[in-house]
Amino acid sequence: MKSVSFWLVLFLLLAPSSVQAAGSTVRDFNAAYTASQAALAKNDHLAAINHTEEAFRIHKELFGPQTRDGAALSLNLTRLYGATERWTNAVLAAEEGVRIVEALGGENDSALASLLYELSTGQIELDQNDQAVETLKRALAIINKGPSIPADLRGDIYFALGKIDYDNEDARALRKHATAAKDAYEEAYGPASYQVGTALFQLGAAAQMNRKYSAAFRHYRAAMTILESTRSAKDPLFDTIRIGLANLANHLNESEEFQNYVDQINSSTLNRNQATPILRVPPLYPARAANMGNEGWVLLEFTITKTGDVKDIKVVDSDPPGVFDKSAMTALKKWKYAAKKVSGNPVEQYGMQQLITYEFEN
Repeated sequence: MKSVSFWLVLFLLLAPSSVQAAGSTVRDFNAAYTASQAALAKNDHLAAINHTEEAFRIHKELFGPQTRDGAALSLNLTRLYGATERWTNAVLAAEEGVRIVEALGGENDSALASLLYELSTGQIELDQNDQAVETLKRALAIINKGPSIPADLRGDIYFALGKIDYDNEDARALRKHATAAKDAYEEAYGPASYQVGTALFQLGAAAQMNRKYSAAFRHYRAAMTILESTRSAKDPLFDTIRIGLANLANHLNESEEFQNYVDQINSSTLNRNQATPILRVPPLYPARAANMGNEGWVLLEFTITKTGDVKDIKVVDSDPPGVFDKSAMTALKKWKYAAKKVSGNPVEQYGMQQLITYEFEN
C-alpha cells in the first residue's frame, strides 16, 4: 500500500559526544545510513539493502542488539527484502525486530504493529497462512488494547486478513475484515482512494461467495469506478474485477452486460500468453455418486476457440473412472474464456487441460 520511497524511518541524530567517543565507527554508521537513503531515492533496492545491512551491523556494535533504532532498521530491512521478493530474509528481519521491541516495551508496544504486519506479509508470500493469521491476530490485539495505530496500518492489517479469508473461502470473515479495512482506508486516504477500491473488491468477493449477486455487482462496480480514476489501465486488478463482473452479469441474466465485460477483457489482453477463464460453471454432483458418498476428480483436455468458447472436450483421466465424466464435460462446455491473442488477433488454443474435483463440503 505504501511507496517504497517513504519507508525508511527517521533516526535521531547522534550526539556530538557519542560521535567523538566512537570515532570513525559512528562516521561509518552515518555514511552507511546516508548511502541507504540515497540508494532508495534512486529506487536501487539492492544497494539500499547492502547499505542498510551495514548500518544495522555497525549500529549493533555501537549500541547493542536491543534499541529502538535497531528495531526501526529491522523494519526497513524487512520492507526492502519484500520489495526484492526475498521473503525468507524479510521474515527473519521482521522476527528480529519483533524480538527487539518485545524486549524493550513488551507484547503490547504499539511499535510491534508495523513489524507484525510486515512479518505476516512475508509469511503469506511463503504460503505460511496459518502463521500469518496468528501474526495478524497479535497485531489486532495491540490495536484493540488502545495504542494509537495509524489508520493506514489498521487498514493494511484488516486487508491482509481478508486476503487469507478469500483464499479460505470464508465469506463471513472476509466481509467483516473487508468492511473494517474500508473504514480504516477511508479515514486514512479518503473515500475515493485506490485502497478503498481494493477493500470494495473484497466486499464484492464476499457477497459473491454468499450468492448475493446484486450486492457483489454493486461493490465491484464501485471498485472499478475508483480504479479508473486512480490507476493505470495496466493494473491487473482491472481484469480481475471485470472477470467478476462478467460472472455476475451471467448470474443476473444480463447478457448485454456480460458481453460488454467479455469484450473489455479481450481488448485488454493483447499480450496475454494464456487464455483467461471468464466464466466458470460449477459441475452438478451426480445424484448416484452423492447418495453413495463418492468423491473424485476428472482431468479434461479441450480446445479454446477464437471467441473464447470450449470445444473438443475429452477425458484424459478420472477417478473413479466414469462416475463424474459426463458431469465434468457438461460443465466445462459452458465455460467462457478471454482468448489468447497473438499480434492482437485471437487464436485457438489446443491441448488445454482442466482438473475438476468432486468433494463434499466439511
